[in-house]
Amino acid sequence: MASAAIILLLRVPYLLAEPRMWAEEGKYFFEGAWNSNGWSSLFETYHFGYYLFYDNVVALFTARLIPLEYAPYSTMLAAWLVQLIPIAIICFGRSENWLTPTNKTIGVLAVLFTRLSGEVWLTTTSTQFHFCLVVFLLLLEPTAQCNPPCRLKYWSIRMLLVVSGLTGVPSLFLTPLYYFLAWKEKERERIIQSAILTACFIIQLSVLLLGSVPNDRFSEPGLVIYPCLLLVKNFALPLGGMRLAGEIAWNLKQIKPQGGVLPAIALLSFIAQLAFWVYWSRSLIARLRVVFIGGLLLITFCSYLCMLAPKWGAVSALAGQRYFYVPNVIFVLLLASSLRSDKTGAGTSHIKRIAGGVLVSLAIIGGIVDYRWTAIQSPAWPQWRTEVRQWRIDPNHLVRQWPDGWGMHWELHLKGPVPSDPKP
Repeated sequence: MASAAIILLLRVPYLLAEPRMWAEEGKYFFEGAWNSNGWSSLFETYHFGYYLFYDNVVALFTARLIPLEYAPYSTMLAAWLVQLIPIAIICFGRSENWLTPTNKTIGVLAVLFTRLSGEVWLTTTSTQFHFCLVVFLLLLEPTAQCNPPCRLKYWSIRMLLVVSGLTGVPSLFLTPLYYFLAWKEKERERIIQSAILTACFIIQLSVLLLGSVPNDRFSEPGLVIYPCLLLVKNFALPLGGMRLAGEIAWNLKQIKPQGGVLPAIALLSFIAQLAFWVYWSRSLIARLRVVFIGGLLLITFCSYLCMLAPKWGAVSALAGQRYFYVPNVIFVLLLASSLRSDKTGAGTSHIKRIAGGVLVSLAIIGGIVDYRWTAIQSPAWPQWRTEVRQWRIDPNHLVRQWPDGWGMHWELHLKGPVPSDPKP
């Protein structure tokens, strides 16, 4: 656990001395909290169309209590704490998936080193995806009634589900699986968990209906794109890395103009991938099979429907990384299920164990090799404290933040106080 916490921090070591805010984290949430009066920023949705509770809370806390020069330390720390939660669930959980130190180690490595996680690294902008992973991992945890000491754990899980469900919508994609387990297990706690996610869904749906949604969200519903995304992002990328994923994406784009060829390839690709998931989950107990395959289908398909247009642009090795971080972790965990030595993996053949070891090694070792360079960064991008100093000299100065290149420019317009009287 401690090692994982350090690895997360040391991905880009110089950010420990020169921290940064990332994209919407600064431009919308922090700027909105800084410029607002009272608690109004807690209820803002900005341009997202849905509610991001954790982002709003962190931004308000940072704007009100942290000196401006050190504000990015607060947001990065808040994101770091959320990213530690899935690791803690694996390290201290009671799921059949983490019964041995080896299983726990593989699970933690999958969370840390799934390829191209740089877009969701140490920024509250993307904590919604880490909360989605939390909600998935909690599906794997047993809920059988226990003695009073367990009640603290149950309440902690309930609070996690509330925060997860109110911080973006990816976590809510898994609600049907909670209903399934509530029906299957007949456990009171699982029913409560389902009710919590249902309440969060109603709140998010109300926000969606009453607010404004970007015009390019929910557009391009063509189903041909979805199997192509799965092939590139959820299969080639975690196992073969950028080069393989990029080559497959390029070939798909060359085939696209050729009439009905691409739909046929997409359909065959989807059938093959679904068959692969089913085959790999055969040795699991029925409950886990439904959770893994259902999690992969629900998260990938719902994310595809909700992602911004042009959706075809996401059929690449790089674009839209955030949408496939959680599915790729789940995919690696599914592959790792063949390596378990407990009773849940007793039906796994020797050949399948070897194949699982090879595939998991490809995913994790490749992720370790790519870990540092896939963090989105540039030493040429603005330094926060330098920008703040310029703002204190000239209150009209727009505070630049990351990213600031590749056609992207994010600038904060901070109102008062008088620069000579820094905001506490």
